[in-house]
Amino acid sequence: MDKLRIGVLGSGDIATRISNTILNMEEVEMYAVASRNYDHARSFGEKFGYKKIYKTYDEVMMDPDVDLVYIALHHTQHYEYAKKCIQYKKPVLCEKPFTINHYQAEDLIREFTKEGLFLNEALWTRFIPARTRITKLLEDGVIGTPKMIDVNMICRICGNIRMTDIHMGGGALLDLGVYALNFASMFFGSEVEEVKTMASFWETGVDEQEVFALKYPQGKIAVCKVSMVGNGSVQGIIYGTEGRIEVSDVMNLGHVTVYNIQNEVVEEFSAEEGTTGYEYEFLACKQALENGKLECLEMPHSETMLLMEQYDRLRAAWGLDYPCERGLE
Repeated sequence: MDKLRIGVLGSGDIATRISNTILNMEEVEMYAVASRNYDHARSFGEKFGYKKIYKTYDEVMMDPDVDLVYIALHHTQHYEYAKKCIQYKKPVLCEKPFTINHYQAEDLIREFTKEGLFLNEALWTRFIPARTRITKLLEDGVIGTPKMIDVNMICRICGNIRMTDIHMGGGALLDLGVYALNFASMFFGSEVEEVKTMASFWETGVDEQEVFALKYPQGKIAVCKVSMVGNGSVQGIIYGTEGRIEVSDVMNLGHVTVYNIQNEVVEEFSAEEGTTGYEYEFLACKQALENGKLECLEMPHSETMLLMEQYDRLRAAWGLDYPCERGLE
């Protein structure tokens, strides 16, 4: 494939970010877009130079020249439109969180696999090169034996109405906690032995903030603090027996600083200039499609399911469910 032609469902914040990214990519083309409001889709499409601007999402999915559908809609809509893509035989890259719960995720993965169609979660952090670099530092024992992860995802975004709307799957977990759990999973793995958690709630019933601790084999522990009402830190720290790795932003793995046991800086690096961080997921999808793969190695279906199940277990511990998912099993 010469260029990967993207069809985007949605014209909001995420669609804007990925469009700004694709503008500077030679390997990927902004091909088609649609929004629930055609006037907005038209102004959005013209701004970024999309070749096709459609009135409906179905038209994007039906277009024979679209190589990959990017679902940039709210997560309560992910399952519905990913399911429609099966009908049109379209590969899908779906914004995080993948679905509203693990039942929907399991169904999508099963059905896409059955049809031999590519499907992947767009959890962009997984694809950023710094992830591989941090993993190599841990494997090389630069900070000794990794023992604890401390993650903050504390951002005051409760002013956004979707964040407090229980009917839209609002709350801190599925917007911010996704990154905290992902950070822990990337560097401590998927074998969680025990989870402890507590949460507080907004007046609408959604989680406004929470803390959870995960215990892994060999005595490793990850502590995650998540809040949509606080204001401050999005930092992640990996503590080892001989030093630590500090990551300024666990979403884009921003500036990374490595300290030895004497508290001296032994290495530091930042993201490549001129990149947004979203480029890498599109390049990975292009390579996977060219090689006939049904998922990306950076974010395989198994990891999507692991995280979705963890979100559900946390919500179950808090007694939080969403009206849109009741009766889904």
